[in-house]
Amino acid sequence: MNKPEVSIAKCQKVHDYESVREAVKESFDLIGGLDSLVSPGDGVLVKPNLIGPYHYTTGATTSPHVIRALCELAKEAGARKVTIAEGSAVGSKTEEIFIVTGLAELSTKIGVDLINLKKTETVYMGIPNGKVFRRLRIPEAFMEADVIINAPVMKTHDVFPATLGLKNMKG
Repeated sequence: MNKPEVSIAKCQKVHDYESVREAVKESFDLIGGLDSLVSPGDGVLVKPNLIGPYHYTTGATTSPHVIRALCELAKEAGARKVTIAEGSAVGSKTEEIFIVTGLAELSTKIGVDLINLKKTETVYMGIPNGKVFRRLRIPEAFMEADVIINAPVMKTHDVFPATLGLKNMKG
């Protein structure tokens, strides 16, 4: 089994898109480059962490600079289609969050699709050796993507000290 690769790149100006883009690119370059993950013609889904209608400076949501960098770098690696997909936490409206976080405007500006996972089509995925669940409903957008980029925010949780990327993919 391949060991996971992790990289860390310092970003001096976290509110400046060009600085963030450089740090995101450097982070991928340290593990072989984004083109080692994204092949020409791939469909790429970027999954940010947008739990509620909070500006990224609160630490609650993924920075739109990071999301933009991921989308643009995926396109540069040859992705035929890039999608940002999220479904907000219970009690929040995903469309409102897309507006508050700037992703509604950003997706139009950079030409990527924006999907509300609460309202998208789902498909069943079988779990052959499942003990409790034999199948789960998965958003079709995940099943159609060739590459999924998880873009969480490092933060705490009500139950766990830190969930990192795991909880972001559960939501």
